[in-house]
Formats: sequence, structure tokens, C-alpha cells
Amino acid sequence: MSSINETMKAINEACAGTGYSCKTVSWDDAARASVGGQLSSLGPNITDVRLMSKNKKHLFTVRPGNFNEKLGVLSSDQLAAVIGNYTKSGELKPVTLGTLLRGAGKHFSALGVGSDLDLSAPRDEKVTVRFQTTFLPVPEGGKTIEFAPEHYNYQTHSSDIPRNALLVCTTQGAALQTDGPGSQKVFLHKLSAMGSTHKVDRDWMEAESTEFKVGGAQTETAAQRDDAHKRGKATASVIGTKAMGTRFNVLATVQIPLKQAPVIQSRGTPSSFSFGPPCYLSEEPVASICSDGGGGVFGASPTLSYPKSYAGMSYQPKGVMRATSVRGRGRGGLPKGTSSAARVSHGSNYDRDWELPVKKLERDADQNITVTIVLYNTVANGVPTTEDVKAAIADLENLYEQCTQSGHLADKEFEFAKAGELTVHDLATIKRKVDMTQQETEKIARLTKLTESTSASISSITEELSRASPSDKDLDRILRECMKMQKNADEVIRTLGLQGGPVAAHNAFPSAMDTVE
Repeated sequence: MSSINETMKAINEACAGTGYSCKTVSWDDAARASVGGQLSSLGPNITDVRLMSKNKKHLFTVRPGNFNEKLGVLSSDQLAAVIGNYTKSGELKPVTLGTLLRGAGKHFSALGVGSDLDLSAPRDEKVTVRFQTTFLPVPEGGKTIEFAPEHYNYQTHSSDIPRNALLVCTTQGAALQTDGPGSQKVFLHKLSAMGSTHKVDRDWMEAESTEFKVGGAQTETAAQRDDAHKRGKATASVIGTKAMGTRFNVLATVQIPLKQAPVIQSRGTPSSFSFGPPCYLSEEPVASICSDGGGGVFGASPTLSYPKSYAGMSYQPKGVMRATSVRGRGRGGLPKGTSSAARVSHGSNYDRDWELPVKKLERDADQNITVTIVLYNTVANGVPTTEDVKAAIADLENLYEQCTQSGHLADKEFEFAKAGELTVHDLATIKRKVDMTQQETEKIARLTKLTESTSASISSITEELSRASPSDKDLDRILRECMKMQKNADEVIRTLGLQGGPVAAHNAFPSAMDTVE
């Protein structure tokens, strides 16, 4: 099995000159803004997405650049999703995305949302679509890898007030979730095995190697379809765009903007702002404030400079506040592996009896829906061949061409997908989220240090107790070690903001994007 970095290196070499490359972080934004008429990396609804394997390895997608990203346009009724995973019969059927949005209350009743819930809006005549692909290395002697996407939305500070509803769609159904306050993993859903009302079980996603080639639709024989069905795996179906035909290697994520209650900002928060008495954050454009000659709120010059805390946050392609891809370095002469279209199905269980954090959802009709369609492939015993990588990219390019409109976000034709000028409110909202994440990271670092200290104490005690006849002096030392452990445990509890009880962690936190789920 080649490493992730080796696989990325081989793909990037094969992508040379195509405009595509591997991204460990994808900017899947619903609404970006402009500053002084130029495209910004920020906006009122921006989301960083990455893929993580079940064993906590960073994966990647292959896509055009993040900043001036390539997009297609279709109406919600020109996109298909599969429903039925929330029904007792489990009978699956494709419907248009528009149908699903308009009948959301019916389709997602198992989650406890109102029966009259309608997530559609007139703007759904134009839905932005981005196409991506990936090649996931499978272990030696195996055929599968489990994973989950993680969404980090900069405008969601609380589970109670999400910026977006998320539809996670495969040919095994559509799972409804919402953005969270930190890095939010998304999973596939099925009805609670315990029969709990308004609760579901969440599963990892599984990519399985097949005999189907990279690129294009998958047309199964009756025998292939029956075998997959008997094993509880995905089968090829209409999903996504009409041009995609029938596929089983699709994971489509639909971001549906939701209304949020206005944020009341108190004096001096965030630290770089001072608005006087408590007030609703200004909707005045950043450009007009920064170019007023007198410095405005930021003390900026007419050349549109920003305070240090916001450096690079305007129209720069790689703003410091946005995560970007890290390209891996691999060894030369890597063996060429065998790639195939991956069957994307339910994997092992993640948890049971999960409940939608907020059930009263209201569509923000002032923003457009955006859909990210990722076509999954696996690679075994080496890295993808140049031919397979080019076939995957040709597939993406064909899908863009088959949309009613395609181009890049900075193009005039995509003004409908942008949110106008970047405002002070937009900046403050983003900074608040980043500050929250930094505080969480500091807590995690402190917890790690305390855990290491406690572990060392346990080792010391174990060594002392292993002696056949510890002396009174040894016992006294052991008692002091126990007292030290208790002090550390108390500090851990305070660090996590708990009142007491055991501390249980089931996930690692490799970067600032990760939080306790």
C-alpha cells in the first residue's frame, strides 16, 4: 500500500498542466464575497472540507483551484438524490433535489422536523455544482477503506444556530445533518436499531474496490447488483446530474443555507473591534470603511490595508484564515497500482441513537444552495497510473460541460453566487469562530500535557507496586504520586469545563479544526 503522500505526489505529477491537483482542504463555499469589486477568500457562508479516514489519516480530493474555483450551474430539479433510508421498508428511490427540498418535512420526519418543513427557495433555479474525485489507497490484502468528510463552517458558532443544513447523499440514501460549532464529521444514516423515536444510527462511509474502471458511469449486471445488495452495499443508481448516468461511487453533499438569529456584539469583542454600546454588527462594506482616508474602524489607509489580525483576509488567494492544501513529498520510482471505481456504502457503525441538534430549520432564501459531488476511486498495490488520473479528470470536465452553465467564481456570470461586498459583520463572525477554535486547541494542548503527566505517574506507581515488599518510605512516595494524579485529574476536569465524573475521549485532535464531538 502506497502512502497518502506518495499517492498525492503521483496524482499531482499526472495532473500537470490540467489545472487540477490534490487538495487536503477543499473550499466548498455557499457564499463568498468581494472587496472593492475583487473576489475575496472570505464571505458570509464559507466552509472548509477535508476527508479523514477512520484511522485518523488525512485524505484528499482532486479538484481545480480553491480560490477562483470552477463551478457548474443546474436547477435543483436537474439534480437527483436517493431517498428511503429513513423509512421502515428501506425501499430506495431517486427523486429530484427540488422534490426533496420542497417535501423535506415528509422525507425527514424520522428526525423530528416539522411535517411542513420546506427547504426550497426561488433561488434554486440556479444551484452551483463542483465536481471532484479522489483515489483512496486500500490496505495490502484488503479492498476497503472507511472515511468521513469533515466540515468546518466559519459562520456556525453553536449547534443551536447552524449556518447550513447538510444533505449527505449516496445511492443508499440522503442523510440530513447541520453544521456544528467546530469541525463537524458527516455520516450516513439509518433508522435506530433500538427503535428510538427521532433518533438514527450513524455509520462511517466505506469505499470498496471493484472491477469497474475509473471514469464514467457504472452499469452493473443483475448478478453484480444482487451480490452488492445481499452484502448491504451500494448499487448503481441515478444520482447527481443526468450526465452522470448510473453510479455507485458518488458522495454528493448539498449545503442548504439557513436563517440565523442576528448576533449581538458587545463592546471590545472580538478584540480588534470597538463599536461602542452593544449593537448589531455593522453590515457596512469593509472596502468603504478601509478607504475613507481617516482610517475608519481599522485605522486603515486608502490603499485598503488591514490590521494584523486580518492580514490576508481580503481578496488574497491564500488568506491566512483559510486552510490550504499541503502537498506531500514521496519517493521516486513508485509501483503503479490498480485503480477502480469505488463502491461507496455504509461502513461500520460510528454511534447509535443520534439526534438532530435543532429541529426547527428555516431556509435562508437570500443565498444559493451549493452541491459538491465527489467521485470515489480506490488504488491498490501502488499509486494511480497517469492514464487513470487523466480518465478521472476527463470525466469531471465532461460533467462540467454538460451543465447549463460552467465557469469560474470570479466570472461575471457567477455574480448570483456571490454575496456582494465583504462586511464588518462577515469579518467579525469569522474571527469569532477562529478565536473559538484557537481556545479549543489550547484546551486540547493543556489536556494532552496533563494526560502525559498522569500517565507517567501511573507508570511510576506500577513500578513501585511491582516490588515484593515495599517499605513505608516507598508507600509514602506512592501516596504522594496518587495525590499528584488526583490533582492532575481535577485539572483535566476543569480544562474540559466538566463538573465531575469520568473523562472519556474517542477521537484524536490533530489540528485546530478538530473539536470534541
